[in-house]
Amino acid sequence: MTFNNISCAVTLVRRGIARSLFVSLFFMTPGAALAQAQPGAPPESELSDITARGRALSTYDFAAWHGTDAVMALKPADGTITRYIARPTPTGWVVAFGRLTAARDTFLVSYEAIRTSQTGQFEGFTAVVHDKPIADTDYYVRAARALDTASADFGPVRRPYNVASLPAPEGNWWVYVYPAPTVAGVWPLGADTRYLISANARTILDKRRLHNIVIEFSARSLPPAPGATIQAGTHTAVLREIPEDTDVFYVLTRTPRVPEYVMTDHFIYRIDTDGKINFLGTH
Repeated sequence: MTFNNISCAVTLVRRGIARSLFVSLFFMTPGAALAQAQPGAPPESELSDITARGRALSTYDFAAWHGTDAVMALKPADGTITRYIARPTPTGWVVAFGRLTAARDTFLVSYEAIRTSQTGQFEGFTAVVHDKPIADTDYYVRAARALDTASADFGPVRRPYNVASLPAPEGNWWVYVYPAPTVAGVWPLGADTRYLISANARTILDKRRLHNIVIEFSARSLPPAPGATIQAGTHTAVLREIPEDTDVFYVLTRTPRVPEYVMTDHFIYRIDTDGKINFLGTH
């Protein structure tokens, strides 16, 4: 089998700074095989932790997306929603919509989106309105404060961004700030940051820049040769020698669902369509 590595130049703007980069896709035609993985892989536990966080972020994003669609269909009144927070529960995902009080010690839940089935309108999420908002002083208020803490540090942006708050070890919070799609069928990756926020959600314990700039994937922009099919994407990581949580998220959320090869200064990885990270050796 043979691989055709097709690249396209993309110019992107991040906070007023234009840069050019290359986004690559692999199109496979009969006759090629990948090189075998080489020894010297980083600890499997580290790769597994990245996969687990990336999977959690993808399910959060899915719940927030479809839960928002369900609630917006009810046409909520202006001012009732300033934040939404997706939460994993033993019975499935719940997305709470509401606002922090001025004292930032209570989150007033005006709407909820609850997943009652796996299919159907809004992917099974059903919206519920609370005529008298539910006052939460635990999970949602801390998650909302964590989002505010990270967003304030991240600063103003020139494109739409999503934010997500997920439970972290020792009662702390992972908060992700990452670019949102702006065109159907175009999937952004990059210019993103992961925060570790304290349990009370008021202090940044750690800040990790995940990627420098945004790349955007669209299968429509790179038509394959006749008879070829898209087999994988690839991008270069310049900040560290290991894939990031949002690399896994990227693979799990874009379409078509194909693996992604991540090349660092010294190593090559493949992220499978279930989020598993495979170390393929050095280059």
